[in-house]
Amino acid sequence: MTHERDFHIIVRVVAIALVLAMGGAHAQQNLLERELLIEDVRQLADILESTHPDPYRHGGGRIAFHRRLHELLHAIPGEGMTKDDFVKLLRPFLVTDGF
Repeated sequence: MTHERDFHIIVRVVAIALVLAMGGAHAQQNLLERELLIEDVRQLADILESTHPDPYRHGGGRIAFHRRLHELLHAIPGEGMTKDDFVKLLRPFLVTDGF
């Protein structure tokens, strides 16, 4: 149990770090570019799949994980989004039932 909790803390820290690392895009509008957000989401999914011992167990299996990933990517607006909105969008993907 502690390994799972530690892992989820690490995932949240990585997500926050990704968001904070993108500070310069669209500074005048405070919007982050859609392409950069998509790249970060895909990188996050790759990290989850390659480091977690069973990344699909609490999210409904592999197909459900990739369905949620697909929905997340399509939910990013064409004009981009703010850091706060991006974090709100990521949270349900990272925090599944059972945690």
